[in-house]
Amino acid sequence: PSTGVAGYYWEVYRLLDMMNNFSGILFAGLYLPMVMRYKKERENLLHITQSGIKLLIPISLVALIVSYFFHFEIMSLLYKDEMNRSTELLFYMMLSFPFYSLNYIYSTFLSAMGEIKSQIVHAMVCAMLVIVFNLLYVDKYGALATAIISAAGHFLFFLLNYLKVK
Repeated sequence: PSTGVAGYYWEVYRLLDMMNNFSGILFAGLYLPMVMRYKKERENLLHITQSGIKLLIPISLVALIVSYFFHFEIMSLLYKDEMNRSTELLFYMMLSFPFYSLNYIYSTFLSAMGEIKSQIVHAMVCAMLVIVFNLLYVDKYGALATAIISAAGHFLFFLLNYLKVK
């Protein structure tokens, strides 16, 4: 068990990272060759993008809903020795997960189209904003602020990538 703001955040982040590794990284590894094949054959990429959304969004929304209703039970299973504020953070941290999923779809698509530079710019803008907001709000609101700011940063990254694809 961890203590302090960083400890609470880390306890919950482990779950988000596990979900991200399970669905996102596995998906992106399979999705990129498919997008490249569609691009090479000059087929409509809209179909494959929609398929990715239909696959990942339900998974991420189920994870989000489960974390909302069962945050106490989930954290109790993982950390039996102590119950701390990390239980409250689980839902707020999992708000990032649907945006992680969408980012895997749109970032992979942009990578396949050779739009790496735009993704780097988007990531830099989002990272700078997340750092600034964390500096402003972590002292007052703790790990909860970090979780919400992280979700907002992932949403912004998705939005920038989505607008680039459109």
